[in-house]
Amino acid sequence: MYEIVDLLEKLMDSALVEQIWIKYIGKLPNVSILNESKTVARLSEQLSRDMGYSIKMSRQIGIAAALHDAGKMLLAPEIVYKQSKLTPKEFEVIKTHTWLGANMLSNVHDDTNKLIQNVCLLHHEKWNGEGYMGIPSCCLPEYISIVAIVDVFVAALSKRSYKEAWTLDTALGHIQQLSGSHFSHELVKTFLRFISGNKQLQFLIAG
Repeated sequence: MYEIVDLLEKLMDSALVEQIWIKYIGKLPNVSILNESKTVARLSEQLSRDMGYSIKMSRQIGIAAALHDAGKMLLAPEIVYKQSKLTPKEFEVIKTHTWLGANMLSNVHDDTNKLIQNVCLLHHEKWNGEGYMGIPSCCLPEYISIVAIVDVFVAALSKRSYKEAWTLDTALGHIQQLSGSHFSHELVKTFLRFISGNKQLQFLIAG
């Protein structure tokens, strides 16, 4: 595992994530989306490095992770930030953020283009094929599942209108329960080892 100084050098900082939003979207999102995107981006980039991806590819995965929920900016705030459980109809509206985000970023013309669109469109797909679009994630590029597992983990650690923020142990237990359904057994083992074996990273998450 990386030493704490090495971690800080390699992870995206908050300013860089904000620059990514300005570059690709033209403006910053709501503060809650922005803050979670910072954590998802940082962890996705670091997990990618830990799994053997190159520095360049890991940074591209981090950029895509920062923008994974961009489509929510096009949805009604009263649904996105509703202070109670969504109705089935509202949930169907929320699900459209995936293709809205991919479409929003369809005019990106750099080497992250396809990667960003794929992550926006497909980060809610599951290993067992029961995600938004019904595509088994085993049929998709691995980097999509990297962002997806980080996204689920960060959501578990975050406070929502319908739940309090979970502890680190509870969030890790939740990821374990998703092994073989939402995510592959191999990815879950890799992710749990990545978080549990890295005290410095746990400190950064808590901070």
